[in-house]
Amino acid sequence: MSVQKRKQAKAFQNLATKLPLANTAGALLVLYGASQAFGLGEGQGFVQWVYGLVGGVVGFLIFGVIQKPIRAYEHKVKIKARELAQKMEAKIDEEQGGLNKLLDSYELHYLGGHPGWPLKDKVEFGLLDLHEKSLFFKNKANRIKFQLARVKRISVEPEKVIRLKKLSTVVLPKPKTYKNAIVGRVMAELVKRQRYVVIDYLDDLGEKHLVVFQAVGGNPFVAKAVKAAVDEVHKKIPKDKKGAVEKAPGLQQASDEALAAAEAASRQSQGYRSAHAAPATGALASSTGTLPAAGEVRYQVVLDYAGATPEEQSHVATQMASLFNIPADKAMAAVQRVPFVAKRNLNPDQAQRLVSALTATGASARAEAMNQAPVS
Repeated sequence: MSVQKRKQAKAFQNLATKLPLANTAGALLVLYGASQAFGLGEGQGFVQWVYGLVGGVVGFLIFGVIQKPIRAYEHKVKIKARELAQKMEAKIDEEQGGLNKLLDSYELHYLGGHPGWPLKDKVEFGLLDLHEKSLFFKNKANRIKFQLARVKRISVEPEKVIRLKKLSTVVLPKPKTYKNAIVGRVMAELVKRQRYVVIDYLDDLGEKHLVVFQAVGGNPFVAKAVKAAVDEVHKKIPKDKKGAVEKAPGLQQASDEALAAAEAASRQSQGYRSAHAAPATGALASSTGTLPAAGEVRYQVVLDYAGATPEEQSHVATQMASLFNIPADKAMAAVQRVPFVAKRNLNPDQAQRLVSALTATGASARAEAMNQAPVS
C-alpha cells in the first residue's frame, strides 16, 4: 500500500512540476484576444481575419507585460506541490516507523562519479532527496543511493577545482569560446561564480568515489544550501559508524583452495559464456590461455566485462556469489563497477585459475603482470 502511495505522491509532484501554468495562461490570453477581435469583424471577410490577428497580437503583448507575476505565482505553486508531495512521503515514513524520513529535496544535475550510474557524454537532471539515513538521486531513467554513514564529506567547489581533479567518470561542460571579447569575459566570470556539489563517498566495496552534482545554472546558493542540509544530518551520525564498510569475504580474500574449488565448479556453466559474453580478443584472449611461469613476477586479475544488459549482469553476479561464497548484493555491486582489479599478488597458476573461474560465469577477465614488487 505504501508503495502505491509513494507512486501517487511522485506522480502528483511530477505533474505539478511539469505543468506549464504560465505558458498555458499566455496561450489562453492570446486565444481570447483573437476570438474577441474576430467577432468584432463578423461578416467583413478578410478584414475579420485581420481583426483576429490583431486581437491575438494584443493578447500576446498583454501577456508580455503581466507574465512576470504569473511566472512568480507558477513558481510558488510548484514549490507548494513539491512540499505537499514531500509531506505525503514523510507521512508514509511515519506510518512505517519513521526509519528513514524524507527531510528535503533539491533539483540538481548529476555529472557522474557514482559506480551505479556511469555517464557517457550527457548529464542527467533529477531530484536529490535527503533522508535521515541516506541520499537518493533519481529520475525516470535511473536511481542511486548514498548511505550517509559512508559519506566522508560534502563540499562546494568551483569548476576550476573540479577540472584539476581530472575525474574520468565525471562529465563537465566543454569550455566555450566567443568571438566577442566582452561576451567572453562576461561568460568566463559567470562560469567562475558557478559552484558544484561534490560528495566524497565510500561504496559497498570500500572504494572511494567523488560524485558531482550541479544546481541549475550552477547556482552557488543552492549548492551551499544542499551542503548545509546534508552536513546538518551527517553530524548526527555517531563517529564510530561513519565510513564503516563491512569487508565481505570475496575475491581479494579467496584462498588457493577456494580458487581451485571455484574453477572446478565453474566448468559446469561454460555454455553460458559462449552464448552471452563478448568474444575474447587481443590481450583478453591471451589471458585465458596458460600463463607462463615467470619467477618472482606476480599477477593481478582484472574483471573488465560482466554482461551488457541487467539480466546478464544479474546472471554473472549470481554465479560469482555462488562460486566465491559472497553475498549477492556485494557481487552485483562488483559487476556494476567493471573494470576493476578482482585480486592482486597472484602467482601464474593462481591467476589462471581465477581467470578461468570468472570467465565461466559469463564475465571476461584478464591477468596482467603487476608493476610493484611481489608481496609475500
